[in-house]
Amino acid sequence: MYSGQGGLGTYFINFVRSDNSGKFEHFAFFYGIEPLFEEYEEFCKANSINYIHRLRRTKLDFDVLLRLSRFASIQSVNYVLLHTLSLTPILAIALFKPWKVITFDHTSHFFKTRVEKVHTLLNHLFAFRMVFFYEQQFQNIKHLFPLLYKGKRSVVISKSVDVNRLKPEESRPANKEFTLGITSRIITGKRHDILIEAVRLLAFEGINVRLKIAGDGPLRNLLQDKVDSQALADKVEFVGLLTQDELVDFYKHLDAYVHATNGETICFSIMEAQACGLPILASDVSGVNTTLVNGRDGLLFDNNAVDVKKSIKRMAQDPSLAKKMGKRSRANAVLNFENNNPSELFYSTLGSN
Repeated sequence: MYSGQGGLGTYFINFVRSDNSGKFEHFAFFYGIEPLFEEYEEFCKANSINYIHRLRRTKLDFDVLLRLSRFASIQSVNYVLLHTLSLTPILAIALFKPWKVITFDHTSHFFKTRVEKVHTLLNHLFAFRMVFFYEQQFQNIKHLFPLLYKGKRSVVISKSVDVNRLKPEESRPANKEFTLGITSRIITGKRHDILIEAVRLLAFEGINVRLKIAGDGPLRNLLQDKVDSQALADKVEFVGLLTQDELVDFYKHLDAYVHATNGETICFSIMEAQACGLPILASDVSGVNTTLVNGRDGLLFDNNAVDVKKSIKRMAQDPSLAKKMGKRSRANAVLNFENNNPSELFYSTLGSN
């Protein structure tokens, strides 16, 4: 999986934690252009998980493919769970190995390059299993490759988050300003720009809101310059990378969670915020509108600053609506947690071998 902070590492940690019955022995191979995120290393050590990290040097990294193969063989694994499209060629090596490859489609169809779409096809055709997180996610790739079918080879396993670790704050002082938060990598496709513009429009109307942005990425400095040039430093705060424990505290001090994006698979950040009992404001796009119903579980907006502003304004000016949606968020998260234990569901698909 990817070595930097993000949804892949979160999935890994949640998967290990969900393995309450100890059905699996876990190993981790981290790979990417970033150093190994410190929290992943600490988690592996705390849970006695053998791990390795390798930096990415080229697009087709034969050395890392061989190292991954060797690592799997040394650890005597039965299955390699592949969470990154960049190492899809491991499927060819697996033909000559005793272990099987199970691939996970973490990347929204919207964000995939042509090469990544081809890798998705190869994963579907040649992996032992290919895991999708919701039905429409599979249909999106089937639309591109009509001959694909869902069955023994391709399965849907829903994500869930630990509602015992992530839960609402029982009592805390009210924020002076209506406080929104988002946590994600600060990259193209995650629309922090329209959130910042919506805050500017709200400030112009005299509506007191504050936006907290957790995470890091290549666009952070550009967005920071935007905030500074528009004199929004007292309205928009970049809080940087947060650990799992720090994220829990982050959610608990928000009035609502906001997530602007061009596309998702299933968004862990939204699910975590729901578990913490927050009302959700988010983009009306695939991977978000599959789990949120506009006006019932949250407010969905079009990806433009005016529509985002309207949604924030409505939530900020209607405390009863925010409270009602926050309760529904928590109830949805609890129900999902009770019905969708990822390690149990995953184990059951192996039994269908």
